[in-house]
Amino acid sequence: MGTKPSYGRGPGDWPWSALGISKTTDKGAIHAAYAEKRAELDSETMRISAFAELTEAREKALFLASEIQRELERKGLVVEEEAAPDEAIDTPIPQVEIPPEPEPEPEPEPEPEPEPEWEHGGGYQPSFDPQQNHADGMSGLDPDPDEEWSPAGGYIPDVERPVSARDEAPVDWGNDAAQKAGESIKAFTERYPFEKYGAWYVIAGLMLVAYCSA
Repeated sequence: MGTKPSYGRGPGDWPWSALGISKTTDKGAIHAAYAEKRAELDSETMRISAFAELTEAREKALFLASEIQRELERKGLVVEEEAAPDEAIDTPIPQVEIPPEPEPEPEPEPEPEPEPEWEHGGGYQPSFDPQQNHADGMSGLDPDPDEEWSPAGGYIPDVERPVSARDEAPVDWGNDAAQKAGESIKAFTERYPFEKYGAWYVIAGLMLVAYCSA
């Protein structure tokens, strides 16, 4: 390789001296310096070695710019790049806070209407009338209890009723019971005739005999 040009800077400033700029992290400035130096080489008798050295200086400067940027970020430093002259600076528009509208006052509650005063309209009658209840309770009784009772006819006292022959005859309770028993047996046999229920009569008789002999 040939001797690297210094462009008025010390050899320790390479590659910045080859590009004609100071040490920076602005990659845009590095590309601009490279283009300017290349134009100068084009105007002169361009040597391949000079073009190669300029290209090498640009690549080295871009590499060092990245390293410096990472180092600054590790240290927590913020590098503010210089804004271009033609770039417009965005000025934030101040925001004016509009105060909120006051809440409307609540309407007062209407006063309750007064209750109407009680007026005596007359014609009041108690639900309980002692005289009326007494009259209702006595409605089923004789209206004239002091009047003497007289029979309506048809009733004859015992002392005046003639004694019949049957009343004088003594009552035979034994014959009466036998007569009733006979009537009951007759009614039973008429309802359950022997021709139809003879077997049951025989069974009932055997059971009665067995019961009596036990």
